[in-house]
Amino acid sequence: RWATVAGGLTTTVSALIEPRLRDVAPDVNRALRRRDGTDRLDSDLLLSALNGCYVLAAVRESRDSLALNALFDQTWQQVGQALEMHVQRNLELYRANPMDRIVGERLDAAIKMTELRFNTEYADVLRRARESADRRVM
Repeated sequence: RWATVAGGLTTTVSALIEPRLRDVAPDVNRALRRRDGTDRLDSDLLLSALNGCYVLAAVRESRDSLALNALFDQTWQQVGQALEMHVQRNLELYRANPMDRIVGERLDAAIKMTELRFNTEYADVLRRARESADRRVM
């Protein structure tokens, strides 16, 4: 009887998390992409992407108890690739113009997402690269 109850709970929780997990990679891309014309920072998109990265990290920690392995693996890979690309692009833009507040904020958000997706050590390397660009201005 308990196995049936646990299986039902796993199915219910997985069904609730699945739509949010599907949105993580697109949210990260939309939030960290530079806008043509007048570049602006959409704080709602950034918050959604950051929250999605927290969901992804939580699913990673509990993936053995959820029925989301295939979707998790795909999303984990897509988010990793997207973050690597966006961090690199935004870091290059920031190095070219460290006074650009929008690029700096976007880079900070990308670094936080990188910390959740990869690890703290990698995020610290990126923070030092950002600080290095800041020092060149002073």
